[in-house]
Amino acid sequence: MPDRTLQLEHIAHKLSLDNLQSIGTLDPEQSIPLSRVYEALTGEKKDLVHGESFTGRPGTSIFLSDNLVLKIHSNLHLNQKNSEEWARRALESERNYGVHHPSKTWILVHYQEHIWIGNATPLLTPLHQHMIHGDPSQLPSIFNDYFRLYMAVAERFEKMLDAGLSNFGLDTDNSLYYLDDDAYNWDDFSALSSSLGVWVRQYESLDIGVFQSMGEAIRAAALASFKDRHWATVIQEHLRDLYIANDNQKERIAAISLGLGSSDRSTEFGSVRPGALNDLPIGQLFNPGHGKIAILADIHANLPALEAVMEALKHHSVSYGIVLGDIVGYGPHPGECIDLLRSSPLQVIKGNHDHAAATGGAREGFSAMSRWAIDWTIPRLSDLQKAWLSELPLSARGDDWLAIHGAPQDKSFFNGYVYRMTYEDNLDNLSQRGIRYCMHGHTHLTGVYYRKGKSDGHSTGHEFSLDGISHALICPGSVGQPRGGKTGAEFALFDPENQTFSFYNIDYDIQSTIDDLNRYQFPPQLASRLLQGK
Repeated sequence: MPDRTLQLEHIAHKLSLDNLQSIGTLDPEQSIPLSRVYEALTGEKKDLVHGESFTGRPGTSIFLSDNLVLKIHSNLHLNQKNSEEWARRALESERNYGVHHPSKTWILVHYQEHIWIGNATPLLTPLHQHMIHGDPSQLPSIFNDYFRLYMAVAERFEKMLDAGLSNFGLDTDNSLYYLDDDAYNWDDFSALSSSLGVWVRQYESLDIGVFQSMGEAIRAAALASFKDRHWATVIQEHLRDLYIANDNQKERIAAISLGLGSSDRSTEFGSVRPGALNDLPIGQLFNPGHGKIAILADIHANLPALEAVMEALKHHSVSYGIVLGDIVGYGPHPGECIDLLRSSPLQVIKGNHDHAAATGGAREGFSAMSRWAIDWTIPRLSDLQKAWLSELPLSARGDDWLAIHGAPQDKSFFNGYVYRMTYEDNLDNLSQRGIRYCMHGHTHLTGVYYRKGKSDGHSTGHEFSLDGISHALICPGSVGQPRGGKTGAEFALFDPENQTFSFYNIDYDIQSTIDDLNRYQFPPQLASRLLQGK
């Protein structure tokens, strides 16, 4: 057995070119000769120091010549066959990603029974060093390249690059390349958003315009890769949960958000987009003094159900409210429901069906039936209606409450579910973020998951009080397609004075909706759902 404690730097002087084996180069026409690799191997051994030119995880060794960096994975101990296979897989992945320097060459180093896997690249200027010592006027262009690389990998492979600036390097022409040997499972841009917070705190000397250019670069790259603005908006929403120590840092965050666009989505950077008749700031919506507040979700293009709920709100003298997404999808009246809500006093946030209709089609997470309904919906919406859906915010927030379509812990805001298997994690998420209660849709099931003292519970009663509750997840059910066994249109009212939610299920002309579903030849399961309430 080989001695795994043997360090390559201790025996480098004993090696020759015969000890080196080339596995391949990203661009074979730009291969680095083994003679140059040998020069680096017998050159300077660099320590990995956070914040310095060379950083990295334990188990990585760096050797340096005048113009070449040799990186050795000294923690890998594989035989000849497995070492070659490992290096070839890495090479093929990097060719697919297209973000590394084209002359990056993978090699093996042999010594007696030992084999080390490594790679050689030209010596580049790490981006975190350029942030401190480089020309600030070049940063907007550099960040355009940075976010273009980052978004392209996320969209094509659902992988994320390590967002740390030390993992990116510039050549003499200011071309940007990824330096890390790994790509990671995509996390809906949580790590990137956290990195933005680090930069806001770390690079205090940079002009505020640089931070706005970051936001602009993110927005442009997201639009180029994903063909819609959703992920730029997601990042903007993530910024609201970052730790901000002082007013200067808050100003930089606001500048990034401004560059991301539509900064009126966030209560911290402006007022959330209001309903046509509603001038009450969203952050004050659930404060005492405004009467009861309506909470609606999952209309799903069911106009008779929505009209019945709107009449009920008039009966209860409700002037304000919020709609928790999914105005369209499943039902036969998408345009009519949009127009009714646009002219109402209700605040509206975006659901996954709204996003799909606004951006041209259903993607991951949609059943065949839901995709059919979205494909039917899209050509029946005007450009104005699609634009309205596209501009809906992903969330709304007050001092101690959150409103979203999906689940608090879902980084995409409208794909995650709150249900029996996830509610504890979502209550934990509220606790970590200092949010007392969250109103959500997406499940179509009326009820409240709550935490009181050290106990968690689930309520499906007609009323629920926040008295003594530390955290709660409230779903008002579905206006247009309930799934809890009842066939009426569902909604909730919140009384800010006594902190109580009341849940309603009211009759509507369900046959009219079913007749339209049949007239437009919708899948018959959708009519069955309405008749069964599940």
